[in-house]
Amino acid sequence: MAPMHAIAHNMTAHVMDFHHQILSKWKKFNDFVGFANEIITDIETFKLEWCKVKSLPKASWIGENKMAFVRLSSFLYGMYFLNANINAELSIHVSNMKRVVNAYHALVSLLMSKKSNYECNGRDNMRLFMSTAHYAQQHFGSFTDSINEAKNANQQSNQINRNANDLVQKILDKIYSSCLINWIFSQLMACNPIASNLARFQ
Repeated sequence: MAPMHAIAHNMTAHVMDFHHQILSKWKKFNDFVGFANEIITDIETFKLEWCKVKSLPKASWIGENKMAFVRLSSFLYGMYFLNANINAELSIHVSNMKRVVNAYHALVSLLMSKKSNYECNGRDNMRLFMSTAHYAQQHFGSFTDSINEAKNANQQSNQINRNANDLVQKILDKIYSSCLINWIFSQLMACNPIASNLARFQ
């Protein structure tokens, strides 16, 4: 299977279906379609070669239509969730859906970029996307579960998310500290020619 075909017709289709099934279960899918199509219709009028998006629901879409939707996905879903009247008890699922969309958007952007990327970047982005998808599915459960069961799953997952958030914060703190130290060192080298010359021999 060609990479473009695998991304557009396989992964993108599954990501869209996952989100739309959840919205359908919440009886919000038609509302989302109406919201998204207002934006998509305006963008269609621009006749952009690199963003050939089509209106929802997805029907007879070709690869470039799906790739165009991915380009807009973070904005479409993000703005919808920002304004949609969704039960606060389902907020964990909304957050998980946002993470999946943003992680997938970042992954596709990296894979389709004309710039050369290190292999590890693609691997790490794929792991991030798979992790967000895993936790989103784990928290949401089966599509046949009732809303009450989804709420119970939400309560059980709160502790998991607190632990995950704490871990992420620790990682970010370490990254920030490392970057800050490197930045300070680079500034010292720039301001001190003697130290800079000594650093070359180390």
